[in-house]
Amino acid sequence: MMKKICSLSQVASVVIAVLALQLTTTAATFAESAEPAAEAVEIGSPAAHSAEKTIETFQAGLLDIMKHAEELGMEGRIEKLAPLMDKTFDLRFMASKSVGRHWRSLSDEEKSRWVDLFKRFTTANYAGRFTGFKGEKFVTVGTKTRRVVPGW
Repeated sequence: MMKKICSLSQVASVVIAVLALQLTTTAATFAESAEPAAEAVEIGSPAAHSAEKTIETFQAGLLDIMKHAEELGMEGRIEKLAPLMDKTFDLRFMASKSVGRHWRSLSDEEKSRWVDLFKRFTTANYAGRFTGFKGEKFVTVGTKTRRVVPGW
């Protein structure tokens, strides 16, 4: 029998924290960054509202997948999650950061292969963890948007 590593609420808390961090803040341009930094997000701006909408859309999609997890099976969950993950996460940026300074030394082909592998792994990881529904729900207890100074 497999030991349960963490609860769904713990995983959901981490997901929400990562999404909130990724969507409501902007990273400064790092020397090894794969992508240029986005503009700063102002409190109450349309971009801040868009971040909340993105999180809500992801949560709704994830709950729907959980509700149909058994009939979808692993491959079906992966198939449904893939576009949701692409719309929610900057997986190329995350993949580049996962290899750190070595990203700069990779060829374009190696970068492309790594990003593809990272996307598949991350999506399969979610599909493997959200395998059913027992009345779980996501509750946003508050939002906090901060302004990030570019170049900081």
